Amino acid sequence: MRQIDVHKIADEARFNGFHGLVLFWCALIIIFDGYDLAVAGIALPSIMKQMGVDPTQAGFMVSSALFGMMFGAIFLGTIADRIGRRWAIAICIGLFSLFTAA
Repeated sequence: MRQIDVHKIADEARFNGFHGLVLFWCALIIIFDGYDLAVAGIALPSIMKQMGVDPTQAGFMVSSALFGMMFGAIFLGTIADRIGRRWAIAICIGLFSLFTAA
């Protein structure tokens, strides 16, 4: 059986169009993922004033988003090891798109 040294192959790999495409899609996903947190942070003072949200409730709203990201990273990272990164990323995009729209 032939032995393949993955570390050597990765070290000798050249950056090509495929790598650029993967980098582009990952950057786009990160931008869209962070968009909901940025919008919530910018809109929070108006939300608090117009909807009568007190600082405790506003803090809970913002921190629950961060806890959701933490738990999602833990659980979906584990799931990605089982079903593959491509499917896990597709599931994550669907989930945060759904909850952002909600």
